[in-house]
Amino acid sequence: MFRITLAIHSLLQMLRCVLFPAGALLGLGRNALEADLPPRLGGTRTLRRLPVSKSGTNVWVHAATADDVEAAQPLIEALSRKPPRLCLWVSTSTASGREAAQSNPGDQATVFRHPIDLRTSCRRYLRHLRPRVILLVGDVFRPNLVVAAAEFSVPVILIDGRVPDRDFRRYRRLSFFVRPQLERISHFCVRSRRDRERLVLLGAPEVRVNWVGDLRLDSAAGRHGSASTADGIERLLPRGPDDIVLCCVGVEPEEESTLARMYLRLRSEFPRLKLLLACRRRGCAPEIASLLEREGASCAPGLPESFGVDPSAPVDALVLDSFESPLPERIYTTADLVFVGGSLIPGRGENPIAPAAFGKPILFGPHMRRFGSIRRTLVETYAALRVASPEELEARLTDLIADPQARLWLGRNARKAIRANEGSVDRTAAVVRRYLEA
Repeated sequence: MFRITLAIHSLLQMLRCVLFPAGALLGLGRNALEADLPPRLGGTRTLRRLPVSKSGTNVWVHAATADDVEAAQPLIEALSRKPPRLCLWVSTSTASGREAAQSNPGDQATVFRHPIDLRTSCRRYLRHLRPRVILLVGDVFRPNLVVAAAEFSVPVILIDGRVPDRDFRRYRRLSFFVRPQLERISHFCVRSRRDRERLVLLGAPEVRVNWVGDLRLDSAAGRHGSASTADGIERLLPRGPDDIVLCCVGVEPEEESTLARMYLRLRSEFPRLKLLLACRRRGCAPEIASLLEREGASCAPGLPESFGVDPSAPVDALVLDSFESPLPERIYTTADLVFVGGSLIPGRGENPIAPAAFGKPILFGPHMRRFGSIRRTLVETYAALRVASPEELEARLTDLIADPQARLWLGRNARKAIRANEGSVDRTAAVVRRYLEA
């Protein structure tokens, strides 16, 4: 039954190969035949562009989306810190995944479009790259790659594994197809106990399935900003015993005036409320500061060294251009509430891990696609609140400002979500090294 289903899957993949050039001829996909099809089939010209190391240990990482690339990044860094020296290839399925892979691993990895899931294509890549191990990030459904890797005796390890509700129901209906794939995968490193239980129910050998935690939530050590930036912020925006500091980070241009006016309305009800607004638009600080000052809120448009602000005169609001003055994660120690910008509108968003690690109540809007898995984890563990609109954001902020116990509860859940995943990168790296050194 598995062979028949695999043949049907391969037939569907071949049909895609036919539809790509047909779409190009019909104008449905510009240069689809030239730009997409040959690389994914493993053509000779494509493979020649992929350098093969004769001295390093070859590792193929398949991270389909930007979310998967983000999960793999700390593992890649951990593996690269110790011998053996790695030669890395990262295959992606989406444009955003490719962009993230090219910007995150830097010079450590060669990035390419993943091959069409045909046995012949996968064999060509395996024959050319000769990987010591293949790391599948997140998803297990790559049947021909898994089967071809078994033919070449290449271990396949699932990292940051997860089985969402919808996939679990589908995989159970297709257990005759999924179980043989799971039996060919050498090891599973999964996010949660529930994911482990589901994989075992689907047919993964129990001894090969390890719960290691979510790679994204492992570390929240400061990576951006400087101590001088933090000192300047704390001098201008000191936090008194009765003050409440609302920190809005990664704010997109379309959100600036919405959040500034929202703060003014909240301040009329809560006079001790202070605002730290970190925006992405270059040079926006004086404009927003002027808006706030017209309504009676003392405001500093940036840090003292940037705009000549008197550091001895604390203010009600501080507006920063976060492009020019990246926020150090230490600043979250002074915040009572954190709103993640770029989420009320389809924007870039901001990583909510740092405020979660500091135990701060977090709110964000409906658009968090870039950090979708982190968003789901924080919401499911009651560590963050997702709002659907600016009006709901204002209502939730009003409730939380008035209820310190609710803020404390959310903050504790956020810190707990981070701590539950501490060490997941090291645990996953230990599993991978075992296969690299075998």
